[in-house]
Order: sequence, then C-alpha cells, then structure tokens
Amino acid sequence: MWSASRFYIRTFAFSFGCKWYSPISGMWTFVICIICLILQHKSIEAIEKKLNEDFSNLCDWFVDNKLSIHFGKEKTKTILFGRKYKIKKARPLNIIYGDISIKQYDKVTYLGCILDNTLSGEWMALHVKVNARLKFLYRRRKFLTNPLRRLLCNAMIQPFFDYASSVWYPNINVNLSKRLQTAQNKCMRFRLDLGQRETIRVEHFNKINWLKVDERFAQSVLASVFNFFWFTLSRLYEGNVFPRWSTWSWNKALL
Repeated sequence: MWSASRFYIRTFAFSFGCKWYSPISGMWTFVICIICLILQHKSIEAIEKKLNEDFSNLCDWFVDNKLSIHFGKEKTKTILFGRKYKIKKARPLNIIYGDISIKQYDKVTYLGCILDNTLSGEWMALHVKVNARLKFLYRRRKFLTNPLRRLLCNAMIQPFFDYASSVWYPNINVNLSKRLQTAQNKCMRFRLDLGQRETIRVEHFNKINWLKVDERFAQSVLASVFNFFWFTLSRLYEGNVFPRWSTWSWNKALL
C-alpha cells in the first residue's frame, strides 16, 4: 500500500457503524465498526469491480446476521491513493450497494491520522498548531517552575509532532519541515524562558535533552523497529526464523 512508488497502485478504505439487538438484555447496542477494504491494482476498472463484490458480500453478511449498517457521510468513505498526476486523470469511483452510492473523498481521517490521496503528509503537518496552547502557557508562566514547564510542553505540545509521524513525516516537503521546526522552536523559547527573537541552537536542545523534529521522527522509527524485532518476532517465531544474537557473544547457529 505505501511502497512500490513506481507502480500504479489504488487503495480504498471503508468504515461504518452498526447496531444489534440483544435478546438477553432486551436492548439495542450501537457500536462503531471500522472495517477497511484495501485493494491495489493497475486498473481502476478491476479494482472497482472487485471492491463492489467485496463490499456487497460484507453488507449481505451483516444483513444475514441481523446487524444494521448506517451509511453516514462521516462513516463510510472511499479514497483513491496514487501519484498526483495519475489522480488527476483518474475518474471517480462508482461503488454502489443497492440504491446507495458511496462518496469518494480526497482525504480521510483514520485513527486520528489525516490521509490525503497522494499520501503527502501535508494535512497532518498543517494540523500541528501550537500557538494557541503556547499563549495559554505564557499567560500562566509566572506560576510555572522549570520542571513543570517541561512536563506541560511534553504533554500538551510534543505529541503533535510525534503522533503517527512514521506515516506522514517522511513525505512532507521542505517548507512544511521548516514550519514544524519553527513551531518546536517556539516551544523551546517558552521552555527556556528565552526572548522571541532568540536563535535556537544545538546547546539549547542538549540543555533540556530534547531532539529536533526530524531526529524525533528517526528515534520513533528506530524504536518501533527495535520493539518489533526483539519482542514481536521473538514471541512469534521464538528465534527459529530470525535467530537472536548479542553484540557480546557469538551465535554459532548463524554460521
């Protein structure tokens, strides 16, 4: 879905809500079910045909099991991912179930992450707005100690830079990258009680043990890879597929 940039890839996602009746409690229960149908192909026609079949089968299964589906505009969506010049040439999708037509969007929000049809990461970068929260903290800075300032910045501002950064940050352009770093510099000035025109240097980051935006992204990716390799894989394969070794010892099984 995210790689193979030289191929013509199309991906689609759906989400909807449902409710069912419990004969034991005698009450209706409403649940938001997030179900994604993801397909990829070089041909839009092939994707559209297969997606209509899978979506119809899914809806029929809900009906057969006495589950109610609500096709709201904010619940069920389609989106077409691809390169910008191919997205412009592509025709809209025609996804239909009965007399209901599913609308296609240029961007969707999935688990708090805004995905546009080119996966540019632009909307997530523009979503990082720290000025309002910094103004709130500046109005109360005389009551805040240095440790408390650090705590509030980590809790209220830094998550904007970190959330799902491995998805959107690698794709943003230089201007957006500079804009994110400028926003973090404002937070640094509040944290260190510096002037508005003070230049943020490396020693400032070292003083409070913070990383720049691009370094935080790199750290997040490396931590995810480390956790996946040493914990997830080790539990699944127990070293049979990917043997574990230590930098302090020699694993003869690898020879």
